[in-house]
Amino acid sequence: MSDPKVEAINHFFSAYAANDVKGMSAILAPGIEWNIPGHHPLSGTKRGLDEVVSFFDQLGKAAFQAEPVFLGSNAEYVVDIH
Repeated sequence: MSDPKVEAINHFFSAYAANDVKGMSAILAPGIEWNIPGHHPLSGTKRGLDEVVSFFDQLGKAAFQAEPVFLGSNAEYVVDIH
């Protein structure tokens, strides 16, 4: 049986691939925090639905593509590595 949190992330990335901003927004919680690790222009924590969706909308407009490497979860977290 698949974890519903992992399924939600898969639906999010399907919406992202289709540049479906409404679809992305429907999956995320209003208080979301999305962390991009590293020391580069894209790194940092995006806070709140508007900031996260705007970030991914801009990536989509730039035709950014990422290959999934790992997607997993436990009782509290989902980890997505691209």
